[in-house]
Amino acid sequence: MTLPIQNKLKEFFKAKHGELMALSKQAITGNSNINGNHRELIIDRYLREILPKRFDIGSGIVHGMISESSQSDVVIWDSHNYPSIKMQGNSIYFTESVRACVEVKTNFNQDELSDLKLKTDKLRETNIAKHYHPTIKEELQRIEQSIYELQSGIVQSGMLIIPDRSASIGFFFNGGKKYSIDKLTKEEIEVLDDDWPDLIILLEAGVVIFKYIEEKNVIINGEERIIDTPYLKQINCGEDSLLLFTAKLLSLLSERVVNIENYSYFEDYTAGIFNSLPSIKIEYPIKRFLPGTRYL
Repeated sequence: MTLPIQNKLKEFFKAKHGELMALSKQAITGNSNINGNHRELIIDRYLREILPKRFDIGSGIVHGMISESSQSDVVIWDSHNYPSIKMQGNSIYFTESVRACVEVKTNFNQDELSDLKLKTDKLRETNIAKHYHPTIKEELQRIEQSIYELQSGIVQSGMLIIPDRSASIGFFFNGGKKYSIDKLTKEEIEVLDDDWPDLIILLEAGVVIFKYIEEKNVIINGEERIIDTPYLKQINCGEDSLLLFTAKLLSLLSERVVNIENYSYFEDYTAGIFNSLPSIKIEYPIKRFLPGTRYL
C-alpha cells in the first residue's frame, strides 16, 4: 500500500522530472560547450533546492595528499568545516571536505560512461592518505566496545574504522533506454569497486543504477555467518527515477557527514515504492575493506 506522503512525493518528483527534461531541451544550440554548461546549471539549481544547507555546491578539482581528481561539474562539499581555494576560472577542494562529485552528461553512451568511470577512479585515488578523525558515532561505538569488554571479560584487539570515500555520481539526461547491467562482462565486474560510480541516473530512460551493501549468509569453515556484500543494482522506474535518485543521493551524503545528528531519513519515506518494479542486481568483488566499523 502506498502511503499518502509517498503519493505526494511521487507527484512532486514526476513534475520535477518533466521540468528538468524540458529545461534541458532549451539548450539545443550549435555549441556543445554551451549545451553542457546549461545542463550543469540545471542540476546545480536543482541540487540547491533539495540539499540540506550544510552542503555547499561548486565546481572544480578535488585534491588529496598525493593525487587530484579530474575537473568535476558539480562538487558537493562541507563549507561549514573546511575551506576551498578559489582560483581563476576554477576552485580547489580538499578531499576531506568533499562528500560527492556529480558529472552531468547530455547523452548516455559508452564513451561518456568510460569517461565517468575514469573520473570515478581518479576521485577514489584522492581519498588515499587523506586525514580522518573518528565521528561522534564512532567514538560512542568505541565506548560501547569498552563497556562490553568489561562486562563480558572478552578483550578485543580494537576497532578498525573504514570511512566512506567521496561519492561519485553520474547524471545523464538522454539515452540509455536499452542499457542493462546484466550485460557487463566478467572483466568489468572485477573492477566495479574501483571505477563504477556510486549512483547513476538516466533521466529520459527512467533508469537508476546504484551500489549498495546487503547482508548475505555464507558458510565459512563449516559455520554459517552473515557478511556484508556489495551489489550493483539497476531499477527501471520511469518518471519516478528522479525520486529514487534523490533518495539515494541524500542517503549517500548522510553517510558522509561529520556528525550523526543530521542524518537524512528521506529514503525511508520512499520505502516500498520501488519494491515491485523489475530490477537487476549483480554482486561484485571488493578491493579493500567496506566502509564501516570492524571489531578486531
